[in-house]
Amino acid sequence: TLYPHVLSAPDGLPVDSERTPFVQAMPDEFKHEDATVAYRNYLLAKRCEWSTRGLYFTYKDREMPEWIKL
Repeated sequence: TLYPHVLSAPDGLPVDSERTPFVQAMPDEFKHEDATVAYRNYLLAKRCEWSTRGLYFTYKDREMPEWIKL
């Protein structure tokens, strides 16, 4: 199994480096310094846009996230 191999970082891999910023692949109007906020805003706008065309978000075997409920 892979389990023993993923318990530690490979030799030479920097483990103390800072995380790179998340890429925000969306129109500039939705971008925010917090990528989570940006994606939530983008999805909320898309939800409104799609609902005008009869398209709706569905969630199988789980509740709709609180942040997306209008």
